[in-house]
Amino acid sequence: MVFESGRAIGQRADRLRTAVEVFVTATLGNKMGSKGACRPYIGQNPNVHRLTMKRILVTGVSGFLGRYVATTLMPQYVVLGTYRSHAPGLDAGEPTRLDLTDVEGVHTTFRKFRPDVVVHAAALGDVDACEQHPNDAYDVNVRGTEAIARATVAVGARLIYISTDQVYDGDKGHYDEADVPQPLMVYGRTKLEGEHRAVAVCRDTVILRLALLYGWGIPTRLNFVDWLVARLRAGQEVPLFVDQYRTPLYVVQAAEAIGRLIDAPEVRETFNLGGRGRIKR
Repeated sequence: MVFESGRAIGQRADRLRTAVEVFVTATLGNKMGSKGACRPYIGQNPNVHRLTMKRILVTGVSGFLGRYVATTLMPQYVVLGTYRSHAPGLDAGEPTRLDLTDVEGVHTTFRKFRPDVVVHAAALGDVDACEQHPNDAYDVNVRGTEAIARATVAVGARLIYISTDQVYDGDKGHYDEADVPQPLMVYGRTKLEGEHRAVAVCRDTVILRLALLYGWGIPTRLNFVDWLVARLRAGQEVPLFVDQYRTPLYVVQAAEAIGRLIDAPEVRETFNLGGRGRIKR
């Protein structure tokens, strides 16, 4: 299978960045920094400023992307990170445990924190585990996403739902947002259904389909780069694909793009986001 996350997907990221930067500059540039209401005026009482900062709830902060998103946003927002099993050690803030399948627990957490924006990065993302346990994948990726969307609406917040390039079948390659998703695996199918549930419940939703992410992993979970380096250092064979093409995206850039979306409240679209380079995996 030849797979690539999106046609001119890097250019799409540039258009997103430009659109958001123009909006922020035109609306807030004369008064505040490039992050708009996230930066205080000079001489402003930081405690007063904290009361006016946007409140961001990030699910899945024990995961690869979620941790980077939370740590990227913390200097500029009031952030609450949630996790299911492995409590992450973050530089700031105190993450809270949240089981997405516990609907009442989700609503309770949202009512207590009262977020302005929810970044839903939590998922059952292990492709093999999803194939082996499809009911668990459905509970987390579909029902859990619907619970997040309903809780988001209940507190009047905005939702940024993190999806995947695995919603496409890979036959065509060079996918853009106009292409019809046709997922082949349980993971892709449940993430696509999660998209549908999110949009059906919460009108104020942005869907961000991310390509393969790379970057150094986190203490609670190794990623592809960590696994690859460990095997090479050990002199072990590295079994990889011979027919797959991807447009990998640096995880820090993904987190920064999410930050720009937070600062563009008028955006309600689906974006395919990946790196510029097309490589053979």
